[in-house]
Amino acid sequence: MNMARRRISRPKRKAVTVSAATIMRDRADLRGGAASARHGHGCLGGILGGEVGTASRVDIARASSLGNLATRDDLTAISLRNFDASTFNAWFIAFTLNSPQKEAIAVRRFRPVFLVAFDAWMATDPLHNPHAPPGPT
Repeated sequence: MNMARRRISRPKRKAVTVSAATIMRDRADLRGGAASARHGHGCLGGILGGEVGTASRVDIARASSLGNLATRDDLTAISLRNFDASTFNAWFIAFTLNSPQKEAIAVRRFRPVFLVAFDAWMATDPLHNPHAPPGPT
């Protein structure tokens, strides 16, 4: 038996060209449009059936990435809001204890953006004005 190694030749990949009509058809598949109706399935049928083209896959990946970025920004906003609430609560406790030194420490912990809101709220004289907002947030 001849054990000589043979080089296996692989076919070269052909360049893929996508026409505008193909892109439009793929986008219609994602939206459940005319092309999906022609094939007798909805949006997921085209995706699960493997009939989604490269352009649509790129659109899906882009949408997924944007969704992830939006979720990250939402979580950041929630964290900042919680931090602002906790620093305000620290100030409010110091205020109710009539401790100007502790109030000053709490105010130094405010984020610059929250400090603007706090100063605007204090300008409404919340201690004596019954129409003042209940807090700076």
